[in-house]
Amino acid sequence: MGYLAQPDALDVSNSNTPGVVDPTNPVTGAYYRLAAQVDQQGRFRFTETNAYSGNNGRAAILNNSDGANALYTAGNAGNGGNPQPSGVIIGTGAQIMTPRDEPERAQQPGTPTPVGSFNVTGNNLATGLPWAPATDGLRNITGRVNRDGTVTIWAVTSTVSGNGDQGADPNKLVAVTDNPATVTPPAESFTTVRAAGFGEVLRGVSFTPGTEINSR
Repeated sequence: MGYLAQPDALDVSNSNTPGVVDPTNPVTGAYYRLAAQVDQQGRFRFTETNAYSGNNGRAAILNNSDGANALYTAGNAGNGGNPQPSGVIIGTGAQIMTPRDEPERAQQPGTPTPVGSFNVTGNNLATGLPWAPATDGLRNITGRVNRDGTVTIWAVTSTVSGNGDQGADPNKLVAVTDNPATVTPPAESFTTVRAAGFGEVLRGVSFTPGTEINSR
């Protein structure tokens, strides 16, 4: 995930997106967020989105299995006053988009399409958030298709409090396994794999060459 901006531009990560403008955001300028793909020949293509206005896209996963063609993204949004505009609220959390082939200048992304979004309320009179850090969303997402056809997703929790984004205080590595073939509503939920200890931060899961597919 990145931004459609010139090199050395300032405060791009906290800017609005062109299609979701929060007038209370103190950062001037508006920049699309981008999901980047690179093929085996080293060629890049980019898909623009109006999601994550005021903040950052954190991760993107391409689903191109069995004829599918979709990008699933995750991130945060909002850098202005409270309450946030509706476009900021629906443009946060998990999003879905179709990968684009045309150049960035020819793309005209519309309203973000959420898979799910989150909003936090609380006790701080200025921010409406609880003073104690609490889980706010997921980032550093990694997934795999298991040998039995199920899918496992790992992610690291992000946190928020009335004193601002606490980042890694605390954070956890969580996981969920889903069966895509199930036709009934899923009953799965994330479970904690590991919690960060004192002076420790968790950044996610990666697979190294030779990783056994059924091992953690």
